[in-house]
Amino acid sequence: MSHVSKNCFLSLSPFYSLRNILYEKARLNIVSTVLLSKLFYAPCVWFKSSKAGKNKINNIIRSCARYVLCKSKFDSIALDNNDKLEWLNCDYRFKFKCLKLTYLVLSQQCPTMFRDYVCLDDISCICTRNCSHFSTGPKSLQCAMALESTKLPNELQSCNSYNIFKHNTYKYLLNRQKM
Repeated sequence: MSHVSKNCFLSLSPFYSLRNILYEKARLNIVSTVLLSKLFYAPCVWFKSSKAGKNKINNIIRSCARYVLCKSKFDSIALDNNDKLEWLNCDYRFKFKCLKLTYLVLSQQCPTMFRDYVCLDDISCICTRNCSHFSTGPKSLQCAMALESTKLPNELQSCNSYNIFKHNTYKYLLNRQKM
């Protein structure tokens, strides 16, 4: 994880001299193509990383937001990150990815090898104080997909279109992140 964070910060550093010259849309395009594409390529890989690893990812996201919005290092960025940029943090980004995959699997819009990957009818779950453990194991993607999809409101679960589901789920998670 430290290699990824160093790589992301090194990728952003040459653009800081142009920060006050470029328009906000251009800065957003730079950050999206150079950094966020690397960072959000496979959140399923880093979703169960350590708390320090998740903090590094959130620091990168906040640094990108500060760059795009021309904020200084010590300015608070949480509200702007939510309201203006509408970016999800590390945990909610992973939940969003899991929910998108779950929708594709349950609606049979995935490759045939994943058709029976998630079954919500028979979820054997043991809840402890800190986490929920499924028969597949607490750190499996399959467990996370089932757990996150059971937490969704019914109106999101009954979407007919993948694009509508994606849009509404993103807005729902963005609102939950604000709380």
